[in-house]
Amino acid sequence: MRVRGHTDVVLAVVLLIAWSVNGAGQGSKKTGPIRVAVFTTTASAEQFVDPEGHQRIDSVKDLERSLRLGGRVKVVDGNEAPDVLIEIVSRDVQADGGSVTAAIPVFGTMISRTRPTGAAVVRARLSVVGKDYVAEIVGSGGRWGAAANDAAGVIETWVKDYRSRLRPGEGK
Repeated sequence: MRVRGHTDVVLAVVLLIAWSVNGAGQGSKKTGPIRVAVFTTTASAEQFVDPEGHQRIDSVKDLERSLRLGGRVKVVDGNEAPDVLIEIVSRDVQADGGSVTAAIPVFGTMISRTRPTGAAVVRARLSVVGKDYVAEIVGSGGRWGAAANDAAGVIETWVKDYRSRLRPGEGK
């Protein structure tokens, strides 16, 4: 789910409430993989998506891909109620003190851009639908895909460790 405008924010809230109501008190009746919804909020009051919002959207896609490959959870969209919500809250580069400069030709003029070197970091908030539980998830790696893979590994380990609390009556 990607929230892009004011009406989408309202829709996201309605979906989260519906997921909470549908998922609450049914833990022992559900079977199969733990269902996870990955999303981010990107809309400003003026309904513009800032560059950081686009980056978080990319991280949503990377994390969904990594979770699907891992196979421990099922990534769901708005059509299926999740057990766990993952909100991508930020992504940045954890600088290691170095920098790299690249020169790019634009219409005959060389434009240089310097950026810090270091690890890509994706930060997410994990919350359990129908429960009062929130955890911060941090994934890091040399590139954004690697950071998403690392975050997916943390999430999958968390699901393995807490599956019995998410679904009482089921084993790990």
